[in-house]
Amino acid sequence: MASIKKSTITFKVYDHYGAPDFSKFKYVMLFVSDYCGELIHEKYQYFEVYPTKNHRWATPDDPYRMDHVEMKDIKAVPVEFASPVYYDTKKLHLTFKRKFQDPYYFKVNDTTAVPLLGTYSEDLLRIKMDGNLKRVFAKKR
Repeated sequence: MASIKKSTITFKVYDHYGAPDFSKFKYVMLFVSDYCGELIHEKYQYFEVYPTKNHRWATPDDPYRMDHVEMKDIKAVPVEFASPVYYDTKKLHLTFKRKFQDPYYFKVNDTTAVPLLGTYSEDLLRIKMDGNLKRVFAKKR
């Protein structure tokens, strides 16, 4: 795994649905790889992230929601976000509303779902490297 030592990078995104989902968020943790000298976003691989009160970055919700990993050793933990994080449940499609029914991760009322737990960025990277990205990099060798 190579490291990029720039503050800004340019990469390509290919998405079947138009604008990629990650574009809806102010901050995201994206995963890109080099393919024939070009940086390419690994399709659908991202986490929305938010600054926390302890000056770190974290994502709310289940950290494995998009990965199929056999050993799920990383658990979401209580996180205090620097600014309030919530989801407007009135604007969400029914299938997405169902994810907020688990009281373990969210406090839900009639209009919002507020995350109770989150996962820090270093753990998110470990999940991806043990999950979807492990398969991606194995194919490129």
